[in-house]
Amino acid sequence: MIEAYVNLSSSITIMECSRNLLTNVYEDERVIEIAVEIPGVTKRGITIEVRDNVLFLVVEKREGREIKNRVCGLREQEYGIFTRSFHITDNVFTCKKFNCARYKDGVLTVTLFKTSIKGTETAYNINLL
Repeated sequence: MIEAYVNLSSSITIMECSRNLLTNVYEDERVIEIAVEIPGVTKRGITIEVRDNVLFLVVEKREGREIKNRVCGLREQEYGIFTRSFHITDNVFTCKKFNCARYKDGVLTVTLFKTSIKGTETAYNINLL
């Protein structure tokens, strides 16, 4: 597990990452967009939660089909539960009421909106498109 606190800007900080969740974070004056490569995962295997100003991404990747009577000589694919978390400031709106997360072609994209209004809810889930 990688545990790092990397300030990306005044609005978002990478807190931790387990295993390989390759992530790009883009930001401008209005939005922060987080793009995470997670091929081979179904939408049901992805959970996005905000709790106490932390955005948690939890991905469960299940092992593919098993071939009976064969020995696996090389296994590079990883299976299990992968996590990534980001600390977000009070002025970042995670759009609980709107669909701000989408999963397409193996890439999860979460869009966060900057606002001058401080959020009031401390825990909720974000649904995927």
